[in-house]
Amino acid sequence: MTEALIDHLWQSTWFALAAALLVFVFRSNGASVRFKIWLMASLKFLVPLPLVVLIGQQLHWHVPIAAQPSATLSLVMHQITAPGSTILAGLPSARAPGLSGSSNPSGSSGISDMHSVPAASSAAAAHIHLGAWLVALIIWAGGCMVLICRRLRQWWRLNSIAWSSSLLDIEAPLPVRATESKLEPGLFGILWPVLLLPEGILRQFAPEQLDTIIAHELHHWRRRDNLTAAIHMVVEMIFWFHPLVWWLGNRMIVERERAVDEAIIRSGSDRQIYAEGILKVCQFYVEPSLSCTSGVSGGTLRKRIEEIMTPRTLLKLHFAKKCLLSAAAAAGVGGPIAIGLLSAPYATALAQEPIAAIDGIEMKHYDNTDWKFGLDMPRSWTRIPAAKDDGPFILARFAPYGRAQGLLIFRSPYDPQQTPTEFAARNQEGLTKRGFGNFVMGETTMGSQRVVTLDFDKAESSGKPHYNREYYFVVNDTMLYILCFHTADRDIMFPVYDKLARTFVSRE
Repeated sequence: MTEALIDHLWQSTWFALAAALLVFVFRSNGASVRFKIWLMASLKFLVPLPLVVLIGQQLHWHVPIAAQPSATLSLVMHQITAPGSTILAGLPSARAPGLSGSSNPSGSSGISDMHSVPAASSAAAAHIHLGAWLVALIIWAGGCMVLICRRLRQWWRLNSIAWSSSLLDIEAPLPVRATESKLEPGLFGILWPVLLLPEGILRQFAPEQLDTIIAHELHHWRRRDNLTAAIHMVVEMIFWFHPLVWWLGNRMIVERERAVDEAIIRSGSDRQIYAEGILKVCQFYVEPSLSCTSGVSGGTLRKRIEEIMTPRTLLKLHFAKKCLLSAAAAAGVGGPIAIGLLSAPYATALAQEPIAAIDGIEMKHYDNTDWKFGLDMPRSWTRIPAAKDDGPFILARFAPYGRAQGLLIFRSPYDPQQTPTEFAARNQEGLTKRGFGNFVMGETTMGSQRVVTLDFDKAESSGKPHYNREYYFVVNDTMLYILCFHTADRDIMFPVYDKLARTFVSRE
C-alpha cells in the first residue's frame, strides 16, 4: 500500500511538471488549450498510472522473446517510474530482517553480515510501520474532513441563497435569479445550474456592461467550468497534502478566466465596456465568490484587465503544435503501456504464476535473465531492492515483510584450488567472530551435484535462536553461488529450504 501510494504521487508529480513544460510551449496560444492541459494534470491524480502500466505488462506476453527488453533495462525502468520499493528499502522499518549484507561475500566476514540483525527486530519494525500508517491515516483523514466540511458549508450557503432568490425576466438558456446577497454574479450548480445576480445590478450597470457580464457567465456554463472545478475540488480533498495540487488549482482558475475573456473579445464585445463591467463587479460586490461558483472576478484581476485592454493576436494551433499535442496525448496513454512492456520482465520475476505447493506453502518461480539462474520460492516472498551497502556479488534479496525468514543470493568467482567445504569453513571463522555458533557442515546431492551446506544460529535478545542455512553451488568450476536462508522456525522451514534449493538451476 505504501509503495503504491509513493509510486502514484511520484508519477502524478512528474505528469504535472510535464504539463507545466507543455503549457510553456503553448504560452502564445489560446488559454483554453492551456486550461485543458492543466485539467489533464489534475485528472492524473485520480487515475493511477499503474492501472495503465498493467495493460502493458499483459501485452508483454504477446511480444516475441527476441524483442523483449533485458531484465536490467526492466529493473531500471521500474526504479525510475515506480521508486516506491526503492525508497522503502532505504527505511529501517522496510528493510527485511536479517538482510544487511556486505559487499564482500567471498571473504570470511562477507556473508556473515546478513545475520547480524535479530529476527525480533522485524516484529518491532512491523509495529512501527503499522503505527506510522495509523498516524498518517489519522492526519490525512483530518485534513480531508476539514476540506469536506468547508466545501459543504459553502455549498449549503449557496444553496440557501439560490432558494431564496427570485426569478428575473432575462432571456437566457438557463434560469437567471436575483439574490439579496452581495455575492458577485456567478453560476451555481452542475447538473441544473442557475445564474445568480445580485439585487440592483440592473440599475447599477449599463445594459452593455450587464450583457458582457451575463455573456461571461454563459461562457462558463458552455465550458462546464463548474464541473471541472468540482473535479479538482475532489483532487484537493484527497491530495490536500501535495503542494502541486493547490498550484494546479490556481493555474486552472487563471487560465479558465483568460479563456472566457478571450471568448468574449472574439465575440465582438467592446474591450472598454467589458473591462469596466468587471471593475464595477469588484466595486459594488466586494464579497469574494465562493469556490463552488464560476464568477467574474476570478484570476489575477490587474493582469486580466491589462490583457483585456491590450490588443494581441493569439496564435492559432499550426500543424507542428497540433502534432505536439497529439504526441503528448498519445504519450499520456501509450507511454504507460510502453513502461509496462519495459518493466514487465521485472514484474514477472517478482510475481510468476503459482506452481505446485511445497509442504502446503504456495510457490512461484523466480527467473533471473541477467545472471541466468532460477529457483522456486514462497509466493508471499517479494524481491527487495538493493541496499546502499550491497556489493557487486549480491544478486538478489527476498523476504516476506515483517517475517523472520528470507533468502539472500550471492555470486562470486570460484577458485578450483579451493573446495566448497574449505570455502564454507573459512566463512565459519568469520561467523564465529560475530557471535554465531552451533555450526553443522554437511553435504547433500542435488541432481548430479554435490552441494555443501552450513547450518548455524545465534541467540536473539529474547533468548530464542535465529537459524540459518547456506547452500554452496559450484557452476562450471568457475562460479560459486550461495543461497543464504534464515528463519526463526528451523523444524518447519529447513525442510522447505531443502526443497527450494533443489529447484535452483543455472543456465551458464
